[in-house]
Amino acid sequence: MDYTELSEEICQVHIRYAGIMNRMQSLLLSKGEDSLLIWLDTREDKVTSRDIADHFQLTTGRVANILKSAENKGYILRTQNTEDLRRVYVELTSEGRDRARKIYRQMVKEHSALLELLGEQRALGMIETMEDVFRLVTESEIYAGV
Repeated sequence: MDYTELSEEICQVHIRYAGIMNRMQSLLLSKGEDSLLIWLDTREDKVTSRDIADHFQLTTGRVANILKSAENKGYILRTQNTEDLRRVYVELTSEGRDRARKIYRQMVKEHSALLELLGEQRALGMIETMEDVFRLVTESEIYAGV
């Protein structure tokens, strides 16, 4: 098996379908603010900006910009820890929770349409493959330098 040749095929698919891939990427939570809102909606514990940076693998500067935007729109509140003034917690407002759930429902609707087009077996295979790819990339740190 020539994995370099297969890799080149993947690169060609990326090039050929760049527009569609960008659209799908946005549906898969690439937008910082929307990603943050949906993730915060799944959390039951208190979250700091460091937690956000670690989870999304973003710089603290990028996280600060996302938080500022979300806060200006009334989607999040930042509260200072009274015991450790350096620690600031981030939580959703009711507007932020509504926005997160609206975005999530739209994602589910669009993914559902795609999965239906694939059919049950291919849809299940796609999800299994995606899980494998993300697990292997995480474990091997293949893209760590990118």
